[in-house]
Amino acid sequence: MKRKKLLILIISIISIFMIKIDLAAADNVGFSVTPIFPANQIDSTKGYFNLEMAAGEVQEIHLTLKNNKNQEITIISEIGPATTNDNGVVDYSESKIDDLDDTLKFNLADLVQYPKEVVIKPNESIDYIINITMPNKAITGLIAGGITFKEKNTNQTTNNSDTTNTNGIALKNEVQYMDAILIQQNSDPVTPEIKINNVKAGQNNARNVILANLQNPTSTYINNIESTVKVSKKGVDKVIYTQKTSSQQMAPNSNFNYTLNLENNTAFTAGEYVWKQTITSGDYKWHFSKTFTITAKEANSLNAEDVTIEKNDHLYLYFLIGFCCILTFIIILLVVRNQKLRRTQKNSEGTS
Repeated sequence: MKRKKLLILIISIISIFMIKIDLAAADNVGFSVTPIFPANQIDSTKGYFNLEMAAGEVQEIHLTLKNNKNQEITIISEIGPATTNDNGVVDYSESKIDDLDDTLKFNLADLVQYPKEVVIKPNESIDYIINITMPNKAITGLIAGGITFKEKNTNQTTNNSDTTNTNGIALKNEVQYMDAILIQQNSDPVTPEIKINNVKAGQNNARNVILANLQNPTSTYINNIESTVKVSKKGVDKVIYTQKTSSQQMAPNSNFNYTLNLENNTAFTAGEYVWKQTITSGDYKWHFSKTFTITAKEANSLNAEDVTIEKNDHLYLYFLIGFCCILTFIIILLVVRNQKLRRTQKNSEGTS
């Protein structure tokens, strides 16, 4: 009985301690963001904007930004199109023009007006407004993007991140809020499609990988992507590399480099290869077969940069072989010279 009471007491103390930690962590969050959904929100149970708008329509959307600190803060924001990063995850951060897919007709960032920077007084809230203009032409599918908020770094010690020092090590935890913004003119279904553009040898984190550029040319998300990849030498049935992945996603009108990770200490060899990939998303399935080439120059360069491949330093061996050759040549010269001297001496003795 006493043991049970002691156990209950210990659990209670731990629970109180954890609650205090959680409350402290919440107090350290500098600001909060709450979207306010308008009447044309397609599904109000979602935590992001999904609006149905008419062609050419202009609309305001609102978010409440709250400063949880006892000091004034500055919030900076940016809106970017939905893209897909190389991990197969949809990204809503601002993208460079060169990173956008060539099938993307409307960049959400070009259709909005919003304050890039706002100041919020201590413990107060503001109404943050974004103006959206739907293109004045018929569109099927989604125009997808998102807005990111973060606290401006005003000086070395006060910013949007929590910085703690542990044994002289600074730990920085930057807080960002992101809300997706999807707009569409109707709910007509869009049939998803995936294409494979190219396959090539490459590197990720200084390790050899094979990259296949996959493209979603349609204006809809492709969710719950599962892939099976097999790579073999051209003309050979034996599979040399294989991989399975799941739970990936592609943003509308985007592409990304699907990465086949190789085992450590895997060196590329020059030659022609065949990439075979099967992709499923719900009831949809795609099969791809793509031939690609790794040149000797590419293989040597990538292998030299792969940190997991053991490098054989042949310089010492070359030096030793060269030294032995020179030494052997010198010995032969000395032997030949010594033999000549002996013959000369014998000839001299014979004539005397």
